Amino acid sequence: MKTLVIVILVANFLLDLLVEVLNFRAFPSDASLEKRRHYLRENLRIGFLDQGVQVAFWIIAFQTRYFEAIDQWTRSILGSSAWQGAFWLIAVSVLRSVLSLPFQAYSTFSIEARYGFNTTTVKTFILDRTKGSVIGLAIGAPILAFVLAIFEKMGTDAWWISWVAMTILSLAIGYLAPAFILPLFNKFSPLPQGDLRREIEAYASREHFPMGGTFIMDGSKRSTKRNAFFTGFGRLRKLVLFDTLVSKHSTEEVMAVVAHEMGHFKLGHIPKMIGISVATQGLLFWILGRFLAAPNAARWIEGTLRLSTPSLAGAFLVISLLYLPISRILSLGTLGLSRKHEFEADAYSKATYGKPEALIGALQKMETDHLSHPSPHWLKVLLEYSHPPVAKRAQALKG
Repeated sequence: MKTLVIVILVANFLLDLLVEVLNFRAFPSDASLEKRRHYLRENLRIGFLDQGVQVAFWIIAFQTRYFEAIDQWTRSILGSSAWQGAFWLIAVSVLRSVLSLPFQAYSTFSIEARYGFNTTTVKTFILDRTKGSVIGLAIGAPILAFVLAIFEKMGTDAWWISWVAMTILSLAIGYLAPAFILPLFNKFSPLPQGDLRREIEAYASREHFPMGGTFIMDGSKRSTKRNAFFTGFGRLRKLVLFDTLVSKHSTEEVMAVVAHEMGHFKLGHIPKMIGISVATQGLLFWILGRFLAAPNAARWIEGTLRLSTPSLAGAFLVISLLYLPISRILSLGTLGLSRKHEFEADAYSKATYGKPEALIGALQKMETDHLSHPSPHWLKVLLEYSHPPVAKRAQALKG
């Protein structure tokens, strides 16, 4: 089992390497695109260094007593309990996160800075990660402990109870996050009165789209890149525009982007994607239940993680790693559907706002300013792109 897990991790890394090499070779040899090429190359190098270190971490962890040492430490503090299992899982991942920090810092303060994207200060960088860790611990530990406790009490058939409970919790967090978590990282201010606000409100009214307001987010606090998104549900739904989007695009371009984002809601894309996410989460819990029901489950966990006391938390970790190839296969359908949704939302913007050239202009401007790949390899698109390449979207909008 340990060998299988390592093979999966290495194969996943090699597949990513192959895809990125093919994608880089697909870059046009146009002198005017050299800056984009260099930006892509630098990101590839630092990304694969980071990923290589992560794979090395797992291989070393499997060959040493790392998992056992963490297990003994957490048991000395919390005993044998669901909370111990939850903190063991969190502790196992802490070193991985720490190992990634130098690469994240280099990417932010070297690569992004040299290409004119980074506006993050060292203080903001540290605070973001500290807040993220605290929030992750505050939310993640109780949820993990809760799920582990369900399995301890209900046995292997508890997979569906855990699935239902996690679905409810996920929806609740998704509902509450915009109001309580996002403001911890960014400042949200009502969009000032003016032409853009009037146009957005008139368009939303015309499309019978209830909203709780339009807000500007200080995205420029971290980067010059821009975006727009909706948060919340129903009448509590809010439109959020990056300040960089408003400052660098015309009113028509921003409106075309807003119409696109609104199209996702009007066409039912959001509940469809949530439904798929819930279904795939159910599959993961079902696999976990089948794994625990296997007669050799305890021996597999002990042999894979070198634990003297096999645990439910250990099974969670093993299954999460074994699930990687299944996840990649399922993502083919999810990403394909997401790209289809983008085309549909573009068409909605064209049909309701009536200015496809404005949306094309906004997309092309963002692609150029973000130094994005102008013609990504088809395999890269298939395996990783949730949005179609801009050239394909522009072609569809012109049709």
